[in-house]
Amino acid sequence: MTTGATAQIARSMGNDSDYQFFLKRAGNYKNVFRQDKGHAWPKDGDGNWIADYEPGFSGGQGGRDYTTENNGYTYDWDVQHDLQDCLN
Repeated sequence: MTTGATAQIARSMGNDSDYQFFLKRAGNYKNVFRQDKGHAWPKDGDGNWIADYEPGFSGGQGGRDYTTENNGYTYDWDVQHDLQDCLN
């Protein structure tokens, strides 16, 4: 399984604490992937899914209330570092 690049750099330098820290962070995408919708999805401040979200265009001008630079569909492709686990 491939993990985040920063974690791998820390591991190659023998820094196990940083390796573990960044390895855990590399898996944070799992916290915003909504299984029932099949997409990365924003949450509110209490950790609840945003109800009226449309990945293609939602949340004001260009969806910028929930995303930056892209629409929600683009964020579905942000797991290139963990293909083995994200496909399970």
